Amino acid sequence: MTAATALLASIAIARGPDHSPAVISVTEPTYASWNIDSSCNRGFHHIDFSNPNLVAAARGLRPSRLRFGGSGNDNLTYGLSPGSPECRGLAESSCHYTTAGCLNATHWQGMYDLAHKSESDFIFGISFGFRQACMEGSSYEWNSTNAAVLLDYASTHNQRIWGFELGNEVNNIEIGR
Repeated sequence: MTAATALLASIAIARGPDHSPAVISVTEPTYASWNIDSSCNRGFHHIDFSNPNLVAAARGLRPSRLRFGGSGNDNLTYGLSPGSPECRGLAESSCHYTTAGCLNATHWQGMYDLAHKSESDFIFGISFGFRQACMEGSSYEWNSTNAAVLLDYASTHNQRIWGFELGNEVNNIEIGR
């Protein structure tokens, strides 16, 4: 038995006339997963992803998956070009649950490095453009331009992303608000 196999958890129940146990479910070793949400009220833009205590805590969860997703991600712009021109024009405002934000190259690299150092698979929640979707309602069509900036950046830097999700709870959009 390998170390990875030893980490698999299974649930057995008695069934049949002889009450012999049977495996009904197997849990992946990466079941211990964790999330980082870019919502302003979660302090995302102030996190030091290289903090040794944070890295040690994240490593303690391995094997795991880091999901970068949540409500804040639906209002995030990827400013990965030098000087972050993609983020120009974002209104400075007080911190609310869905405040628009900018993910610059330094913060992206810090978060990516945290996933790498903690040996976590990295799942990235791509911005759906929640605010624009609410304004346009059923005529809204997702604009992939800014997501392409992120994908090009990751590809250019040979960064591996385990998976993607488009938007967070997009079924909760309230038309006309």
